[in-house]
Amino acid sequence: QNPRPDVQVPPRDTSTQPDSLNPDSTRPMLPLLANGAGPRPAGTRWIFDPDALRWSGSITLGELLGRIPGVMLVRAGGYGQPETVSYMGQGAASIEIYRDGYQLDPLGEDSASFDTGRFDIGMYRRIEVEVTPSVLRVHLVSDTQSSMRARTEASFSTGDASTNSYRVRYLNRWHSGLGLGVGVSYFGTQGPRTSLAKSSELALWAKAMWMPNQRTGVEFQVNRYDFESQPISPLVAGSGVVYPAVNVRRSDVFLRAFSSTQGDGMGLRFDAVLGSSHYRDSAETLKRSSAQAFISLGYGAAHFSSEVWGRLRDGVTPLDVGARAALSPFRMLTVSGLVRSRTVLGGGGMREAAGAAEVRLLPWLALHGDARLRRLDDSLFVASDTAQTVLDWSAGLGVSGALLSFDLSLTRRGDFSAPAFGLFRAQVPGTLTAGATAPQVTYRFQPRSWFSISGWFRHPSTALVPYDPPTHSLTRFTVRSQFLPTLRRGVFDLELQAEVEGWGRGVMGSDAAGTPIPLSGHTVANFYLQIRLVGALIYFTLRNTQREAYQLLPGFYAPRANQRFGIRWEFSN
Repeated sequence: QNPRPDVQVPPRDTSTQPDSLNPDSTRPMLPLLANGAGPRPAGTRWIFDPDALRWSGSITLGELLGRIPGVMLVRAGGYGQPETVSYMGQGAASIEIYRDGYQLDPLGEDSASFDTGRFDIGMYRRIEVEVTPSVLRVHLVSDTQSSMRARTEASFSTGDASTNSYRVRYLNRWHSGLGLGVGVSYFGTQGPRTSLAKSSELALWAKAMWMPNQRTGVEFQVNRYDFESQPISPLVAGSGVVYPAVNVRRSDVFLRAFSSTQGDGMGLRFDAVLGSSHYRDSAETLKRSSAQAFISLGYGAAHFSSEVWGRLRDGVTPLDVGARAALSPFRMLTVSGLVRSRTVLGGGGMREAAGAAEVRLLPWLALHGDARLRRLDDSLFVASDTAQTVLDWSAGLGVSGALLSFDLSLTRRGDFSAPAFGLFRAQVPGTLTAGATAPQVTYRFQPRSWFSISGWFRHPSTALVPYDPPTHSLTRFTVRSQFLPTLRRGVFDLELQAEVEGWGRGVMGSDAAGTPIPLSGHTVANFYLQIRLVGALIYFTLRNTQREAYQLLPGFYAPRANQRFGIRWEFSN
């Protein structure tokens, strides 16, 4: 049971994935890497499994992360145009992203932050998010066919501003232990009227794996995208800075191997990853690359897990080492901890210690808390040689029930000189520093099996933390019903969502002179409709339904009544 709503408790055994075929046709797949397998205090990990990914109403990774309290999605325009997320006012330090254990480093024009629009969530079978008081560690788990039978996907979507996307994938497994997955996706748009700019992206994905037995395996993966965008001008002339034209490509290639003492991926495990990333523009004026080697030794069990790891790079952060452990000796208590040290080229770095605990007083009542202590010395996040010691924490009470679940927490963000977003450094060149304490509530009310109301509310004590405005809330009304119960489950399914996000007056950051850039308060409504017909998922999304005129970057107004609809069809052949 979990006192925090919308947070799925991960299964104890993640070595196999269920499907509708006979059990004897299922072979183990490589266990999830660096996801902190084992017990975790409630609320410290959000799980988006295949069902949650396909029925979330989210099209980009940023929209998906917006379900987590304290996250604000910042966009330069509509779909296909740059976007990033801010979590608890941490700026470019808000998220870390790992793909199957390979840590992705920001490179190129996104050298300080990630463009979350460059990750096609339709390519993944699972997304896990480790939630701490001041950073989100996002683990992207690429799709793998669990049965020895081919699976194919064909997807198409279209929408306003000639926004079209296509995706084709093929996955298969064989008795020899070999597995294959390949995919290609294309996205193109003319840009909405509020931010006219033609852009397109072509993404390629390929993965080959071999598991000769249940205790060892190896996989090789290639990810690449080519992104091109015209300059994006503000809607009102002179009200903002033009987002420059880009024509870039990025590739990530890595090899992963594992060996364990048990066939389910638990027990004693050794994992290793070796890979490199390359980024360049079409003019060959910007070329960056990063190589890394990662090793991990861990032990996993139902009520205990531990791990030590080391990551070597040839880039700005050459050495990253750490250890973590989690323990649930009995039902009432779960604790976890992490220590980590990261060096920075030229001296200094970051050292952190984090811990979390949950005490379940009753089956439906739990107390929880987590904290993160950081010391940053001459790091990427500090403009001068001064050091920062930052303590972030949260504490709360959770109640879980069939009708109503809610969590009441108090969060504290320490005074931190957060780095500005590299994507939008021209529009918001600086950030402000301020500590903030915020009461926060997350809830889920389900009076009927087919109807629920869920969401979160957060109110920081100061309005001077960039992209962490007061009275920030997200409310979601969901209708989901499976009709014709005499037919096989999944033949027909429907989901309807109405989502309302609102926030008060805050700040985006600061201009070149250090003057705060105001963020106006607004209320924005979104609408999602999805229907499943056997293997086909048909969807329609409408964002900013009431045509609210608001901006999250100076001069760049969000699209109004932005529509998209499409179909995703998966079948075995």
